[in-house]
Amino acid sequence: MISNLSTKKILYLLIIIAPSIFLFDCAYDESVPLVIKLDREWSFREVDSSEWFRAKVPGTVHTDLLTNSQISDPFVGNSEFELRWIEEKAWEYKAEFDASRTLLQHEIVELEFEGLDTYADVFLNGQLILSADNMFRSWKVPCKDYLQVGKNELKIIFHSPISRGQRKLDRHPYLIPTSNEPKPVGAQTSVHTRKAQYHYGWDWGPRLVTSGIWRPVTLAAWSGVKLRDVFYQLNKLTETTAHYTAHLELESTKNQTIDLALSIIGEPWPGIRKTVTAQPGLNIFSIDFDIENPELWWPNGYGEQRLYRMKAEIIGNSGARRKRNQFRISHQWGSHFHERGQLHSCRFLQSSGGGTLRGSGGGGEKRSYEHASGLGGRRL
Repeated sequence: MISNLSTKKILYLLIIIAPSIFLFDCAYDESVPLVIKLDREWSFREVDSSEWFRAKVPGTVHTDLLTNSQISDPFVGNSEFELRWIEEKAWEYKAEFDASRTLLQHEIVELEFEGLDTYADVFLNGQLILSADNMFRSWKVPCKDYLQVGKNELKIIFHSPISRGQRKLDRHPYLIPTSNEPKPVGAQTSVHTRKAQYHYGWDWGPRLVTSGIWRPVTLAAWSGVKLRDVFYQLNKLTETTAHYTAHLELESTKNQTIDLALSIIGEPWPGIRKTVTAQPGLNIFSIDFDIENPELWWPNGYGEQRLYRMKAEIIGNSGARRKRNQFRISHQWGSHFHERGQLHSCRFLQSSGGGTLRGSGGGGEKRSYEHASGLGGRRL
């Protein structure tokens, strides 16, 4: 049993240590970027309605309505036809988040939307900061000037993809046929919108023209330099050597000298370092390297599927300023392939003509930091 004296000593130590921990946690360090995932406390409603419901982000209007028991299952019976009204409406999503003084001390603060489906106006504390019109791309928006210490409100209004598409169709000088869309000629709007075409219906699936925040939203703060993107280009492959070039995309806030490094995770590869001079804005640097006696990636049933786990980083900075990537080395069917979508744990197939590429893979929290790239392959 702890004596009263021991208890007093413990309480005294806690009183001294606790403020120290707090100060340490809140201290500003420009070498440590901050990333906040905005995936909680979202709500949504039909625009002009007074009734709000809880929303899941990432997600869609249809799944949120289904979760809140506002619609029947779209895949049961003829529900597809009963739910056509959803595509004609505008929808509003909103969430609140906290911004600390530490976050606002960084040079750059930006909101990143990895996927907005599709016609969306984004407001931060009542100020319009983005009008999006493409489901397939991401958006980075500098937002430091619109933030305040404490509570902030993010609001996104999704306009009806049908009404927006119809405007474009009506303005177009000639008709573009869209045989997959089960609508009469003159009302087939899908071809005018950068959105998944299967949403508009196909012979193998229902028409569910949805909207929503379909990929993650993050608030990121950084200073000095940020490693934006990396991709690996296979220049030449022989039986003994794979000759590569790594292209690193950096954003800098000032003129500065930067040490870059490449390494293969878990391999006795010596790695490569390169000193570069960055200017304010976007910079692209290339580093050539070789992999001796490369282990190839083979199709299923023909051999092993070997992935090389690469790490690119800025030396002297925190781990958040590095990117881990995976690529495979295969017999060449065409030129190099670069997937900027930064998909991780993907498997890509390439036709014998070196043309069409298809991939499937997950996103999740690592999506901002990893991608897989490679060449299609076959046994010669």
